[in-house]
Amino acid sequence: MVVDKGSKIIRRIAVEGIEAFRVGSRGPELQSWLHDTDLVFPSHHKGFGAPPGGIVGARVSGGWVIWHGLQVVKVIPEEVHSYWHGALPATGPKESNVWLIEESDWLGSFNPRHLSECHHFVLEFYDHVVEVVTEALIFGAGRFRLEEAIAQDGRLGYAHLRRALSLEKEGKLQDAEVEFVAYLATDPPESSRKYAKRCLKSLRQQL
Repeated sequence: MVVDKGSKIIRRIAVEGIEAFRVGSRGPELQSWLHDTDLVFPSHHKGFGAPPGGIVGARVSGGWVIWHGLQVVKVIPEEVHSYWHGALPATGPKESNVWLIEESDWLGSFNPRHLSECHHFVLEFYDHVVEVVTEALIFGAGRFRLEEAIAQDGRLGYAHLRRALSLEKEGKLQDAEVEFVAYLATDPPESSRKYAKRCLKSLRQQL
């Protein structure tokens, strides 16, 4: 069980436009987990190991959430969670079932060298409470479909880069070119953008 009573600031997170995460005092009913295999395109894995199958998010009725840049996840049945975060003063919309824990003792207990961009979030579902250390939460409405999710939020665009590299290794250079261009259109981080541009330049020299 995660107990973080030493945290000084509790803030509810507004989930704009996603009604699935604004229903009921106990949160939405969890339908199924999203796994890292859901964040890559199937059938194109040449040059890559298979994703380990770890949990990276959740599906609920009417929506989904991805824990982007996930480092730590803890899933606790609601009947054994202390709901310590609900006992402390909080700011933010009362209808939200998503919490940001600032100045988190739990987050501070991990090695901080690679967690400088991470935050401690608490998500209340009907039968579970999930606590995560992650860079951000990405929410979506409706059924989770990877292509649509990437179009909504380019931070999920790594799937295009992975598929481009795999297609190139398979010798499908024109298809790979399309995927490199699609990845660059997601506005990736600068270092990844430069890498993808180098790969695309090299590939086009082979066409």
